[in-house]
Amino acid sequence: MTLARIEVEAFRNLRGVALTPDPRVNLIWGNNASGKTSLLEAIHWLARGRSFLRVHPDQLIRHGCRAFTLGASIQVCARTAWLGMERASGRTRVRFNGQDIWNLSEIAWLLPIHVINTESQRLFVGAPQARRSLLDWGVFHVEQCYQGHWRRYQRALRQRNAALRSGNPRLVRAWEPDLVAAAETVDSSRRRYLTALGPHWQAFIEDWLPELELHWDFQSGWPRRDDLQGVLAQARGRELERGHTLYGPHRGDLRFIAGDVEAAQRLSRGQQKLAAIALRLAQAELISKSGRQRPIILIDDLAAELDAERRERVLAGLLRMDAQLLLTALSRNELVLPDNRGFRVFHVEQGCYCEMV
Repeated sequence: MTLARIEVEAFRNLRGVALTPDPRVNLIWGNNASGKTSLLEAIHWLARGRSFLRVHPDQLIRHGCRAFTLGASIQVCARTAWLGMERASGRTRVRFNGQDIWNLSEIAWLLPIHVINTESQRLFVGAPQARRSLLDWGVFHVEQCYQGHWRRYQRALRQRNAALRSGNPRLVRAWEPDLVAAAETVDSSRRRYLTALGPHWQAFIEDWLPELELHWDFQSGWPRRDDLQGVLAQARGRELERGHTLYGPHRGDLRFIAGDVEAAQRLSRGQQKLAAIALRLAQAELISKSGRQRPIILIDDLAAELDAERRERVLAGLLRMDAQLLLTALSRNELVLPDNRGFRVFHVEQGCYCEMV
């Protein structure tokens, strides 16, 4: 997959943006608040139907405008597809090749997006939800059936939680076989994915952070030594009191360990960012090597909290990948890109873009 054309109107401060990005490397430079991050955020909206920042969707509409619109021409092998979105007054409309799309997951596979920004290290210090999201999107792009398994689990979980809130133990028990079957399938998919991902991540860690003994500990969301059906049976009384399910994949986590302690306690912010970037690139590399998709990597403000040597290592890793890259910087020379490699440069000022030659 390649973004062949991007059109943005009234998204944050962007006005009349129409870009033809390079299939490989694109550098976007401009002052702070000029619109660099906004373009990456708009691309993420096209891929996921939401921002990678914590913001209400209607706040993304440019002041004084009724709606924002996004469009992209996507090269899929020898075919070209058109994806368009409009957000207005609490409603998002999506069209794909001229047809209305009501479920964003139907087109999410088109743009396997990976974001690297100043929030990347939140994987180490933030709540488990961000780590579960990273894991589930990773599995989604390598196992086509995963979405269906996850939906079945979510449906059973909602129904069981409703039964718990109503105080109906018989109905709670009735939903447990479906929930357990879906939970075990989801957990197995996550574990297969992590097994495949691990060598890619460790290769980046050994290259970029050889001084660290870094690994992860995946937690299923219930004690793996115990059968989930038995765990739910034992916890049913407490769950009826609280009104929600206490165990299952929705409580899973991916803990990062440095030596024998939590990575967040030992790693500096720069090391956290480098390890998080390594994880994103490992995911992108796994997608690329699976042969199904070509990832798109959005890199916002790479220079933040990384010294020149580490920036060079990350750039070298990025340029080795079979991926479409969009990098932002404060100046054209902030990131040193090889002179012998073709790439496109865009300058943005007050929300307006122009291509540099």
